[in-house]
Amino acid sequence: MILYRCLRVERIWKIIKNIWSIILSDGTSDIYEENLMRRLAGLLYLDSKTMGDIKIDIQKNQKK
Repeated sequence: MILYRCLRVERIWKIIKNIWSIILSDGTSDIYEENLMRRLAGLLYLDSKTMGDIKIDIQKNQKK
């Protein structure tokens, strides 16, 4: 909760996008990486739809 209060939503999204970029750098994500992101989303109070949208956006950008 303290981290969430200190960071603005845009900065949190940027952090999540960077982590997803690292995870998806090999083209796939395994169950452990998915679990890590679900836990991180819970800690940062992000809903699963937002996390899914960010992941899809990163996947589309990497295919270009």
